[in-house]
Amino acid sequence: MYTAHDIPDLFAALPGQLGFVPQESLCVIGTRGPRHRFSFSMRVDLPEEENIDALSRFVVAHLERQDCDGAIVLGVSERPELAGKAVWATELALGEIRPVVSAWATKDRYWTTFDDCDPDGYAYTISPHHRAVVQAVLAGQEILPDRAALERRYQPERTERARWVGAAVDAVALQVAGIVHRANDPGEVGRGVVGPILQAALIGRTPSTGDLAQLIVWTSCEPVRGFALSLVNTETAASLLELWAHVARLAPPELAVAPLTLAACSAYLRGDGAQALVALERALTTEPRDELANIVLRLLQDGVPPSVFAGVLQGGVDR
Repeated sequence: MYTAHDIPDLFAALPGQLGFVPQESLCVIGTRGPRHRFSFSMRVDLPEEENIDALSRFVVAHLERQDCDGAIVLGVSERPELAGKAVWATELALGEIRPVVSAWATKDRYWTTFDDCDPDGYAYTISPHHRAVVQAVLAGQEILPDRAALERRYQPERTERARWVGAAVDAVALQVAGIVHRANDPGEVGRGVVGPILQAALIGRTPSTGDLAQLIVWTSCEPVRGFALSLVNTETAASLLELWAHVARLAPPELAVAPLTLAACSAYLRGDGAQALVALERALTTEPRDELANIVLRLLQDGVPPSVFAGVLQGGVDR
């Protein structure tokens, strides 16, 4: 468990909380209890000055939905005047939520909302080997250099493996078309195909090129995607996130929506809202009307906690 002893420690904790190093951002960590235990974190782009009040209301609404009783508000920007205004506005909008610490920083100086804060701020340094980073990495957290690196995780691969998978997808698609034409319940056939592949992946087996093609084609069928979604829970989310992100990168773009939404749901259950949002953004760029992607995006934007989202999945997203 990481314990922050001062304000630089809080800024050092952000990459581990978010999964990447934030830039030009307002970051908020919700806390609970008298010891201010971290319970929720979010990051939003710093807006232009005229949109700061709207941003602060948006952030506070998320904190309220998460039942946080305290908040750590941190601005990260090379425009300290703008970051300071965003931090102050958010602190003032907290209402009954207690402001624990509010501060903003450039790469080498920080300021606080404390009455005795030096107007010139305070010098500080953050090492890539800070204990917050080391603890996060040892706990299995991957820390990317920025949000753009997270976005690249969901971009289509242009590799020889992707070309092999594309060729296999063409062959499987022809087979599935025949099955759909002949079978009384194609969804049952699809579940019978993808179920063993997913179960094998959950125990560490690397899917073959043919397995990947089967997942890509069959999950484009709604009943089979629903079945794959039913396997996502708090225990399987980490493994399935890696699997579906891998499948999404290798899938032909027109067939990537299903693995992208499945990756988003897996990330959501892990509490990784940033990764879920990136996957959903790419899915909706490909197919803006995809119902599942739009439902999950709305839940994420409304600040529905992962624990509640788990209940949604158990109850059935369709219902």
